[in-house]
Amino acid sequence: MVGFDHDLLGPRRDEIGDPRAIAVTCYSLADPSFSPPGTTHLVIMDLQYSEPWTRLSPAEYLSVKFAYGSKLIDFAQRSIPGLRDTLAGAWTGTGGFEPTLTAGAAAAEAVLDAIGRNGRGSTRATR
Repeated sequence: MVGFDHDLLGPRRDEIGDPRAIAVTCYSLADPSFSPPGTTHLVIMDLQYSEPWTRLSPAEYLSVKFAYGSKLIDFAQRSIPGLRDTLAGAWTGTGGFEPTLTAGAAAAEAVLDAIGRNGRGSTRATR
């Protein structure tokens, strides 16, 4: 059985720190047409709570997002030496794009409100 030390490797609730664990996947391994011939599409991900991101101003958000993306590449280079030198481009996103982050936080708040209203622990929203 594989374990996960959440305290050591899990996301921090209150801050956007350095990456502590990442997941790497390559879509073009399953479907070579996903990327142009001679290239590959690599995805580097980690887990973050949304709260620290929602406290950033739009200008801070962009700056922090791109700096964090660079940290993810640096972290991945521990296992893939020279990765940064081979990149043709990079896209940095939080949950796909910023509206997804905001919508996800709003949906979670709605679920928590619904649970509090009906008092039964159900996640079915009431209107």
